[in-house]
Amino acid sequence: MRIVRQGTKLVDRLYTAECHRCGSVIEFLKSEAKYHFDQRDGDYLSAECPSCAAKITVNA
Repeated sequence: MRIVRQGTKLVDRLYTAECHRCGSVIEFLKSEAKYHFDQRDGDYLSAECPSCAAKITVNA
């Protein structure tokens, strides 16, 4: 067996987001963020901005 293109596990998925307070762009792994279940608006991940400590969210 041979791997043609290495994938990533769903737990290790990389996300990119922009802080709406200071404008910093961050990358984080799914395992580094907190998962939130939201039945109405859809599930999302939250992480803290390392520059200004604001809450950054992305769709899961």
